[in-house]
Amino acid sequence: MEEKKAHIQGFIATIILIVAAFVFVLLMQHQKMKARLNEQTNLIVSLNDSLVTVTNRDSSQTATISVLQTQNIKDFLTIATKDGQIKRLQDLVEANKSKLTKGSTATIVSTETKIKSTNPTIVTPRDTVEKESIIYLYPQYISDINLGRWVTGEVVANRDSISVNLEIENDYDIIIGESGKFLSWKKKPFVEITNHNPYTKTKVLRAYKVASPIKRRAGIGVFVGYGLPLTTTPKFGVMVGVGLQYNIIEF
Repeated sequence: MEEKKAHIQGFIATIILIVAAFVFVLLMQHQKMKARLNEQTNLIVSLNDSLVTVTNRDSSQTATISVLQTQNIKDFLTIATKDGQIKRLQDLVEANKSKLTKGSTATIVSTETKIKSTNPTIVTPRDTVEKESIIYLYPQYISDINLGRWVTGEVVANRDSISVNLEIENDYDIIIGESGKFLSWKKKPFVEITNHNPYTKTKVLRAYKVASPIKRRAGIGVFVGYGLPLTTTPKFGVMVGVGLQYNIIEF
């Protein structure tokens, strides 16, 4: 009788193990398909995203846009698009794909600096030309430009030329991060650039990131616990074994 019970319990344990392995495989496939679908959905959203700019209190400008992200670089390079910015980014990724490992990024930025300034003019004698007993006096006009640390220089105008000498300083802060700190499935990668030069604005900003593999929610592992084993004489005690695990909730 005891031998028959042991045989039945062994048979039940085998069935449970087979069912658990089957469920495990299904969960793994489901997770893989879900991750692939989420990647494609997020990629489409990012492709259609547009640059958002905000002028800060100190007159600096912050521009933000979502990051294009795939686990496989080839998936990004094969995107057919007429968008010149995306094509430019694809060319950059193609030229440097050997350097782009998991978690790496490639970014393109284009800025524009516009200066409108009215400054006093200094007039000084420069050239004199005598022609048919008439002396022509050609002055030189000099105007200094000083817009703080960002733009300095001068404009010099003579009778035959105008020269412009400008020095423009730009200072940038760039952040590549993720929005949504707590819920992993809602995290969205973004790139943000702040131009501290108030005369410089961001015209183009695009970034691509090689996504790191998604953490698997299912797995096989060793466990240690306290419970009731399926034996001929069930008895609570410490158990050590190998089991299947699937995280229903992930933070």
